[in-house]
Amino acid sequence: MAEDMPSPVDPGWVDEVLLAGPAEQPCLFFDAPITRDALRRLVAGRQAELAAAGLGRGGSVALCMPPSLADRHYFPERPRTPGKDSGAAGAS
Repeated sequence: MAEDMPSPVDPGWVDEVLLAGPAEQPCLFFDAPITRDALRRLVAGRQAELAAAGLGRGGSVALCMPPSLADRHYFPERPRTPGKDSGAAGAS
């Protein structure tokens, strides 16, 4: 059965793809652009926090991430009527 399991992704892709290029060049864009140098510092800081909590290479961690902005296209918010909407399926 072990041969049916996918092999882990080599973490080297981060350096080869995401961090390849000038340190001052933005590589991610959220509320503000994040440069490769800033991303390296952020990753090193988080790595230190996780190591201090006992997480090591090959360990697992669960992430709780906010929904994507793209989800709003599929699940637009609708106005709620206090006392009328129970949050249950089929409520109108």
